[in-house]
Amino acid sequence: MRAWNYTGYEVHIRCHLKPSLGRIALERLTPQHVQALLNQKLREGLKPKTVRYLRGTLRTALNEAVRWSLISRNVAALVDGPRVERYPIKPFAPD
Repeated sequence: MRAWNYTGYEVHIRCHLKPSLGRIALERLTPQHVQALLNQKLREGLKPKTVRYLRGTLRTALNEAVRWSLISRNVAALVDGPRVERYPIKPFAPD
């Protein structure tokens, strides 16, 4: 894993996921908790793409917890991330 990726994941966990979800035991975490987190982060002004990355970080971590038999299902995978607006591509003109 590249150092930049590790730094990004660490920021997601330390600044966003742990303060919001850290007090909830893994086996008690529900899709409603995850959805509330995503909604809260959007209200706080984070861009939809950033919130999708947060969900992805959480989903990846919970996939490992499922693999290690700490939980039976990945609740983050049950929640849809926010829609990201796509902008039309405007290529440069040959001149």
